[in-house]
Amino acid sequence: MDAVVSVRSVREGRPTGGYERNGFNHNCGQYVSVDGADLYVEIKGNETGHPLVLLPGGLGTIEDFNPILSNLALDYRLIGIDSRDRGSQLSGPKSSPTGG
Repeated sequence: MDAVVSVRSVREGRPTGGYERNGFNHNCGQYVSVDGADLYVEIKGNETGHPLVLLPGGLGTIEDFNPILSNLALDYRLIGIDSRDRGSQLSGPKSSPTGG
């Protein structure tokens, strides 16, 4: 089964890269639609660095990583993805454990 993926910016004209002093802020990212679920993504840090995907656990959001971003942003391309129904995440169809 192939996933259907599309991307849209949260705000046109706002940068989505580079480390901002306030870190992840739910204002300058984009939504990536995967099989009808809109996943909120922000990208920060070194544009030429190795990618490091940051996934919050439990009830957290990508903003929970802000205290460590300044240390990581110099060397890594930071990709923060909010969990479903957290932060700026929008719910989409949830598939059953059997894939239906």
